[in-house]
Amino acid sequence: MTLVLVVRHSVENCCRIIILILSFQVRFKPLPIPALEPDSKAPIFGVLDATEEKLIDRKKRAQQLYQEQLEMVAQRKRDAILKDLQNQKEESDMLERTRRE
Repeated sequence: MTLVLVVRHSVENCCRIIILILSFQVRFKPLPIPALEPDSKAPIFGVLDATEEKLIDRKKRAQQLYQEQLEMVAQRKRDAILKDLQNQKEESDMLERTRRE
């Protein structure tokens, strides 16, 4: 019985708090965001981002990255071929040993 009263009391208390908060929010509403008014005909952002030096530097870095990736792929292919050759040699050595025995 007492537990029910405590729960009921806390629920009523929460409801009062929520009502107070909502009424406060209604009374003190924030100002609306003003309508969009364009003040410039030219772009604002990114005007100074693409200078000639930056574009050249970006292009060089992209080419260098591309070359590094090509070298990495070629190295991996060489490593795979060498691994296959080593496996073939080991297998042929095993077969040769078994033939001799």
